[in-house]
Amino acid sequence: ILLALAIVILLLCIACVSVLLIKHHKKLDRFNKAKQAYLDEKYEDAKPLLRECLKDQYNDEEVNTMLAKIAENEEEWPVAVWYWQRATKLNPFKPEYFEYYLNALKMTRDFKVIAEALELKASQNDLTQEQYLLLAFSQYSQEGASKAQETFEKVTDEDVKKSELGEIVSFILATDAS
Repeated sequence: ILLALAIVILLLCIACVSVLLIKHHKKLDRFNKAKQAYLDEKYEDAKPLLRECLKDQYNDEEVNTMLAKIAENEEEWPVAVWYWQRATKLNPFKPEYFEYYLNALKMTRDFKVIAEALELKASQNDLTQEQYLLLAFSQYSQEGASKAQETFEKVTDEDVKKSELGEIVSFILATDAS
């Protein structure tokens, strides 16, 4: 009886492992199909597959970035914002994700969220000169000139000040002061 019970338990274990391997293989196959469709720029085929992949693995950085890039390509900026923000949280060691996130936010013209994101990053002393400039512009559009002027003074790079946005911020702050 013990031998029969041991054999039944062993067979059940083998069956469970087989089911898990089959499920894993299906997930991997779906991911590979999604990635290939993405690489072939067949975004309409890739999107549903990638979303299914997210159901299996919500914290998959690569899937989130692929969906963000698809959203950008389709000019679905709020969707791109969501996926880039997710990717930024999943891997804060890739500053390019934050840049993509800011770019998508700029396309939505949500200067309040841009200011919040940049102010948080500024509190960590982690802003580039270009980001200080964007923060000053965002602050101006939300709160007016005083805080924007204070932030703009942190932009010390002359090339950044001479950029298109730099010229705009400089002009609006000078106009507002007079």
